Amino acid sequence: MATVNATLKSWQSDRNGKHLVMLRIEASGRTKYVSLGIKVRKSQWNTKKGEVRSGYPHTDVLNDTIRKKLHAAEDILLRMLRDEDLITVDTLKTAISSGSSPTDFWTFADTWLDEKHRRGQIYYWRRARAVLRKFEASASRPLPWKAFTVRLLKKFDLYMVEVLGNSGNTRSTALKVLQTIVNEAIREGQIPPNDNPFALFRMPESEPVERAKLTSEELARMEALDLDADSWECVARDMYLLSFFVRGIRFGDAVRLQWKNISEGRISIKTGKTGEFVSTPVTDQIHTILDRCGRTDNQEEFVFLPLKGVLFESGEHEVSVVSSINARINKHLKVVAKLAGIEKSVSFHTSRHSFSHQAYKSGVSMKVIQGALKHSKASTTDTYLRSLDNENLDDELAKVYDRSTTDKKRTNND
Repeated sequence: MATVNATLKSWQSDRNGKHLVMLRIEASGRTKYVSLGIKVRKSQWNTKKGEVRSGYPHTDVLNDTIRKKLHAAEDILLRMLRDEDLITVDTLKTAISSGSSPTDFWTFADTWLDEKHRRGQIYYWRRARAVLRKFEASASRPLPWKAFTVRLLKKFDLYMVEVLGNSGNTRSTALKVLQTIVNEAIREGQIPPNDNPFALFRMPESEPVERAKLTSEELARMEALDLDADSWECVARDMYLLSFFVRGIRFGDAVRLQWKNISEGRISIKTGKTGEFVSTPVTDQIHTILDRCGRTDNQEEFVFLPLKGVLFESGEHEVSVVSSINARINKHLKVVAKLAGIEKSVSFHTSRHSFSHQAYKSGVSMKVIQGALKHSKASTTDTYLRSLDNENLDDELAKVYDRSTTDKKRTNND
C-alpha cells in the first residue's frame, strides 16, 4: 500500500540549522521525498503529528501550507488508485511533483518535449514537436494512457495516409517518435511494459530511397566550374566540396566553420549533432576553397559568406537561421549541378553520401567509414552504402553476360 506523509529532513540542515519539511512517499518497500519548500529547526517540529509545534512564529500559516500540500498529494494517490494506474514510488513522486496524475499521455509528452529543448536537442525537438502536433489532430487532449492503444495508432497511421498523404517513410518516422515517448514512459514506470501498444502494432513499411551521390568525375566537373567568387553559386559549390573533403560534415557544421577551427594545417571542429570532434588535414583542394573565402585575422569570423557578420542567439533561433540558409544553399546547388552537367537531384546532404560512396569504392572498410561519418550505429552507415551492393552486383553479373556473349561467338566460329 502506498502512503504519503509529512516529515522533517532531519539528516541534513542548512547553515542556520534549519531542516526542510518533506513529503515522504512510500510504495513497494521504496521511499522517496518531495520538498515542500518549508524550513524549520528540529525543536520546532512535532514528529508524531507531522507538523510545526505551536508557539513558534507563523505556525498556523506553515501548518496550513503543509496540510494543503499533503491533502493534494493524497488526492492524487486516491485518483491513481481509482483509475487502477500503475503505482510505484517513481510514478507517485512524479505525479505529486507536477501536481497532476501522470496517467495522461499529453502530460508526459509535453514534459518529455520540454526536456529535449532544455537539453539543447533543438533539431530533434523541432521534429518531435511537429509529430506531436500532427498526432494531436488525430488524437485530441486529454488522452489517458489507457486510451493509447493499437487501435489509436492505426487511426493515426490512417490519418497520415488519407488526410496528409504521407509516405511510408514519413509515417514510420512519426510513429517512431511516439514509440520513443512510450518507451521512455515505461522506463520511468508510468505504464507497465505489458501495456505497450507498439508490441502489437505493425509499423508501416519503409520505401527504398535512392540516395543521390556524385561520382569522382561529377565532383571534378563541379570543382572546375569558373564561378564568380562573390556569387551564391560559388559559395554553395565551395561549401559542398569542403563538406566532401572534410569527411562529409553536415551543413550545420560547415556553415558554422570559423577561422579559429583552422590551424597547424588542420581543420578541427566539434560536430553539432553528436558533439564529437572531426579533424582532417587541409589539402590542396581545401586550400583553394579557403583562399576564395578571403582569409581574415578575426578568428571568430565565419569562413563562409552566409554567416559573415551574423550574430544570433544559441538554441532554437540559431537552428532556424541555419535551416533558412540551408534551404537557400540547396537552391543554388541545383544551379551549380546544372552548370556542371549533373542531372541528379543534388542537395547539400548528398556531399555526405558522395563521401561515403567514394570511400567505399576506394576500398575503405565500412567500420572506418562509420567512424569518419561519426555514425553511432553501423546500420546507419549501411543505409548510406546499400545502393553500392546493387552496383557491385551489376558489375559481377556483367561478367556472366560477357561470358555468355563470348561463348556464343566461339560457337558461331566453330
